[in-house]
Amino acid sequence: MKGEHRSALGLLEQMEHQYQASYARWNILLLRGNIHYKIGEYEKALYCYDRVIQLSPKIYIGYYNKGAALYMLGRYKEALKEFKKALCLRQDSDVKQAIELTLRKLTAR
Repeated sequence: MKGEHRSALGLLEQMEHQYQASYARWNILLLRGNIHYKIGEYEKALYCYDRVIQLSPKIYIGYYNKGAALYMLGRYKEALKEFKKALCLRQDSDVKQAIELTLRKLTAR
């Protein structure tokens, strides 16, 4: 399964260099980040999500996914900040749930 993910990452990296339009690039970067996240490469996912946010700062999913990667790295305060940014851009039940889970982690410490 990881081999398939690596192949997909390679193709997406090639595509990113071909497409200069920001819409196509942020979508490709989002997919790359999601694959890195899925295979547990959270630092690499963070890098991709940061680039998504740079290209499209008004799209909530970049902040939400960045928050999820930070959460998986145990960086709960940073994750909470990103989830709150996502919630400001879109009132979403998944984002609200992520905030609740993160707050529980922070108060359990």
